[in-house]
Amino acid sequence: MNSRAPILESQPHRTRKKSKRVRRATILGTGTCVPERVVDNSYFSQELGLDTSPEWIEKRIGIVQRHWATDESSTDLAVGAARSALSQSKLDVEDIGVIIVATSTPDFVMPSTACLVQGRLGATRALAFDIVDACAGYAYALD
Repeated sequence: MNSRAPILESQPHRTRKKSKRVRRATILGTGTCVPERVVDNSYFSQELGLDTSPEWIEKRIGIVQRHWATDESSTDLAVGAARSALSQSKLDVEDIGVIIVATSTPDFVMPSTACLVQGRLGATRALAFDIVDACAGYAYALD
């Protein structure tokens, strides 16, 4: 017998109902959290012995001081920023629908920093994921 029956028979195509409701994300609050250690421009000449001055750095790149994380993790900073945003927006943790963390420095490959933030906040109803895409990550997270 040379005739073969098809292994997969075509099924009638099901049509999906089109939703009239469009879901959109809305940013209702923003927050910040920075590391405690502050390093000013004099560090580079005085501590590291580099041939530069605080004025030269400020004039060229506009930075007077920076915050360096020594004891804080990415998760610590993200949780602090999230709590600040919740406070500013007057929302509760239960109101969070999605936690997106855009970072180039996650604490671990797995679990994602967003899941760690979700756990620390107690945001049990929120979807959580990271976007690790260097500088563009922030723009992609907002998109």
